Amino acid sequence: MVLRGKNATLVVVGDIGRSPRMCYHAKSLADKNYRVQIIGYANSALHESIQQHPYISIVSLKCPPECIDRLRPTIALILKFLWILSSLLITLLFRIDWPLLIMVQNPPGVPSLFACWLCARIRRAQFIIDWHNYTYSVLRKKYNVEEIRVDRVSERRMQNTMSFADDHIASTPEIRGKRMTRVERAVQAAAAVASKRKRQTDRKKRFSFIQRYVEQAYYWEGYFGRHADLNICVTHAMRRDMNDSWGISAATVYDRPPDWNFRKLKGEERHDFLLKLISYGGEFETFRADSMSQKDSIFSEETVISYRDDEGKVHLRHDRPLLLVSSTSWTEDEDFGLLLDALREFDSISRLSSKANPVTRLPFIICIITGRGPLRSYYLSRVEHMQMQNVQILTPWLKAEDYPRILGSADIGVSLHTSTSGLDLPMKAVDMLGCGLPVVAKRFSCIGELISDGHNGRLFDTSHELSQIIKSLTCGFPLHCNQLNSLISNVGYDPLISWSKNWDACMWPLIRSYGSLSVEDLARRKRFAVISLSNAVEVPKLKDILPGRKQREHGGDENLKLKGKNQQLIHEVTSDEAVEDYDDEYVESVSTVNKGSVGAELTKTKLPFKNGLYLVIFVLKINQSTIPLIDGSFSLQCFLVVGGSGAVGMYYIFIAGSLNAIITSASNVGSAGSYGINCEVFSLIKLHQVQIAAKNVTADDDLVHPSNNSH
Repeated sequence: MVLRGKNATLVVVGDIGRSPRMCYHAKSLADKNYRVQIIGYANSALHESIQQHPYISIVSLKCPPECIDRLRPTIALILKFLWILSSLLITLLFRIDWPLLIMVQNPPGVPSLFACWLCARIRRAQFIIDWHNYTYSVLRKKYNVEEIRVDRVSERRMQNTMSFADDHIASTPEIRGKRMTRVERAVQAAAAVASKRKRQTDRKKRFSFIQRYVEQAYYWEGYFGRHADLNICVTHAMRRDMNDSWGISAATVYDRPPDWNFRKLKGEERHDFLLKLISYGGEFETFRADSMSQKDSIFSEETVISYRDDEGKVHLRHDRPLLLVSSTSWTEDEDFGLLLDALREFDSISRLSSKANPVTRLPFIICIITGRGPLRSYYLSRVEHMQMQNVQILTPWLKAEDYPRILGSADIGVSLHTSTSGLDLPMKAVDMLGCGLPVVAKRFSCIGELISDGHNGRLFDTSHELSQIIKSLTCGFPLHCNQLNSLISNVGYDPLISWSKNWDACMWPLIRSYGSLSVEDLARRKRFAVISLSNAVEVPKLKDILPGRKQREHGGDENLKLKGKNQQLIHEVTSDEAVEDYDDEYVESVSTVNKGSVGAELTKTKLPFKNGLYLVIFVLKINQSTIPLIDGSFSLQCFLVVGGSGAVGMYYIFIAGSLNAIITSASNVGSAGSYGINCEVFSLIKLHQVQIAAKNVTADDDLVHPSNNSH
């Protein structure tokens, strides 16, 4: 049975506008001609590229009544559970098109995981979970649950092993037949009493409904994670923890800034944007140059950061303030008191610094804090009582299109995100790096997967440490801040790859086959990909294109096998065989390829054909150290049949292993001496064995040329 057309449903039990990762998923799927429906709360505006995309539509959910939050926590939990479950089931079953895949964001996962799993099974759709964090850890932090009793898979395996060993030891004849002494019997009785009291105490602790709800959320996530068709997560640390906790296999798809939204603004763009902010009035009047300087100025347009001269050229001021940006959702994941205390300490130090020496002067700081959330009013009340001379804090709510521009205009970004689980990365820090900002981030367990201390940012633990970092980076700003300039240079030299490229490499290969192949073929594609063959050309027989050393010396190739009713030709090679199996004179060149941030070694092997044709085998080995997204080394092979004047045929390959095969077109190949391969596409390929398959082709069939490169 062939699966139906390309409809995708993305479920966000939250504000869609404040769930950028799911919006990026939607745009990436829509760009692949999927018709995407996003289910969630439409409380804030979306970016125009999402809102106006012809293949994206919004299916809004009705928020639970606010009066529920004023009830007792236990009653509120039950009512919210029933409200969300009923609204999701009605929407998924009756308000959307028949989907090919259903992707749900977790958290929140209770009860959305059950609703999406059930509807995916009813509609025979693929069920995908995108793990941003853990629902149980969010609930645990929200309701101050200090301890929960959970059974991690790794711990259970260890306990089973130890239990087996204990049983084995206890069953030996020497111990089984030995009588216990009076002291040993007394010790055993005391241990039994202590164990009984501990169980009674544990039952009392577990009596709390909230605690049991959090514990059930833990098992809920594990159960539906194991029953999902695909799990993706945001860090390698989370991937490992999911496997240890629940036995869930997941793929890591990092958050990355979209190139259509986040970038560093140039001088002209920044000046025009600051003038636009000034036109809004309110807090943005801070960017307006003072009236006296405007009156005496010879320039037609001026802000505190830049000015435009009479010739229309934009220049940066040498006495401009430093623009520091921090984006937050004002939740308990971020202790904003750290930043406020650090800015107060910086203000005290800057009052004592010399303003005359440009090398040691500390600049005036304009700190912009964006976002909305439950703790916003609390921290705003603290800001109002802070009296600082050299620091001004602004807390505006920016439009969707203005947020990336304010990041692109800033000098430093600060991230206070720590996460309830400690296993996810701050999306706001990703946005900052995408705009060329060095990021000063709160240190926690997996932040090293994004921020390298001293390279593209700095890490801190306390407010005092944060204050010292801000002081060292801003000293001598803007002309003599060497540390800050070094970080900015590193961010620009080694930028993050964009969301679209990362998604095409890490996510698209995992779902590209949904709906295009039968169920049997989908399972088969996980083992190897078939070469698409059409439009035969007059070239040698297929059995002549792999004249390995064994075939030339012994008259046959032991690696060639005929399998199946159609005598399907399978050629199995390892990553080194393509080079070692041929005579040395056929190895034409070995070179190093650097495509973006990916380093690779390219081996090109040229084999003689009949009729003046050649077979060129490219083996692309990509270095593990250059790509932090994967474990282990991997490689790509592609075959190119060439003649004297250029390419005759391109043959695609074949990745074996547990991951889905990735086939891509090297369409830029124009001759035997040129090649075009997008290295970034292969960040998920993990090579243990390469299998090359030609569907329905026997050893006596003609070699044919794939003219339609659908893959």
